[in-house]
Amino acid sequence: MMISLRLFSTPALEAQVKAGKDHRRLRFAVLKLDLREAPLPRFLVRINLPTTGIVRRGLDAYVLDGTGRPLKGAQEMREAEGLVRPCDLIGIAARQSNLIPVAWTGSGNTVQNMGCVAFMGDEHALLYNIGEGQNIIAGKSYPSVIFYKNSRVAIHDLSFAPSGLPGRWNVLLNSRPINDAVYLLITGQRLLRDGVPLDQYNDAAVAATYPDKRHLLLNPYPKMTNPTTNAPVVDHKGNPVRKDFGVGQLSADDGKYYAALTGAVTRLSFDLVDVDGARYTVTKKDLTDALHEKGYVPCSSLDELRRLEKDKKRGYYWIDEPRKELLIIFKPSPYPHHFLAIQEQESPLLYDGVIGGWSNNGGTNPLDLAKDLALAGLQEAILLDNAGDCVLCHHGDAGFPSPAKATIPSCESREEWAGVIMYHESKGGSPSRRGITVRQATIKEELNACFVCDVEI
Repeated sequence: MMISLRLFSTPALEAQVKAGKDHRRLRFAVLKLDLREAPLPRFLVRINLPTTGIVRRGLDAYVLDGTGRPLKGAQEMREAEGLVRPCDLIGIAARQSNLIPVAWTGSGNTVQNMGCVAFMGDEHALLYNIGEGQNIIAGKSYPSVIFYKNSRVAIHDLSFAPSGLPGRWNVLLNSRPINDAVYLLITGQRLLRDGVPLDQYNDAAVAATYPDKRHLLLNPYPKMTNPTTNAPVVDHKGNPVRKDFGVGQLSADDGKYYAALTGAVTRLSFDLVDVDGARYTVTKKDLTDALHEKGYVPCSSLDELRRLEKDKKRGYYWIDEPRKELLIIFKPSPYPHHFLAIQEQESPLLYDGVIGGWSNNGGTNPLDLAKDLALAGLQEAILLDNAGDCVLCHHGDAGFPSPAKATIPSCESREEWAGVIMYHESKGGSPSRRGITVRQATIKEELNACFVCDVEI
């Protein structure tokens, strides 16, 4: 099978790569699992439960510590959640179950993000965060990749119900329990259904399944200014504080958010308020610089911007300086993504694909990804991970299973995950590594910061 993807980059990403941050360059690799030859993968998870997961409000994401205090910052959040290194998880699993690890991919959204749960078949155990409980009980439908005990894979929309035994759950497909047949299932956002791409930019219900709005819209990332003193805001190390401009305003107004997704001109105030009540503003220069870092093009007037909106053009803006407002036609956001896909239901073949880049700057968006997977002949696909959790590491990588020099490394140099999918072979058995194939794409440049990458697997 040949899979061709379009990957996109911003000027900010190009500057990062030129500065030597190779872990953020565009990449794409695919692992093919053939269950006729390889054993079912292991899902390894380590996160403190119960957990609220990642809370996304205002300008930031945060987790709650044991006292209910919000914690920001990537390292602080991971420590509070009790995440560990995948090499430790994999080492323990290999010793306990007498396995030989061959490859692993990240599953950091599981339990951390809303809509992302996992079911462990042997224990009939459902892993989810505190906020998800009410959705599960209400019968919410979850797009899920299902590993069956008979070594087949499918992607279906499922729901869950208590089994009547403490800590044990039923998996419902079309209202009928199938949990006895399920070895493992992991949920995510659906990309393809029956070979048809789902459109996050014109279907509000599809868009609502994405808890992080930055995965769909390309926000500028300007330096913040104190609205009282007009002085630049710096952190405790003296570095400029930056925020994703517009995320808070879009989060507070569903109508504005869904209009922005469709390519409508969106009006955003210079004045920003964080979830903790902290207030910020931006200067015209800092906002303009941030827009240019993302590849946005200025218009000379609001009339010009409206004409581009009518022509369904994206990636343009106009600043209304007297009103201190940005008027923008958002572009889809390029992001690292991790997907699982199959060519047909109940298949022995699974394609585990990971796209490298840099959050909100390089990679692809869910709609273009879905379209490209459909063109490759894949019928069902879900999105499992995004951003710094997107990693593919296999036995050919230096220091395996450490992610430091992975085929697709974390764009945030991340070292801890909530969960990982471990592909393996059994010690003492017949060699099965031929059932686990990894191929990295070759990338060629095209016009307008769009790249085409091909991988044959």
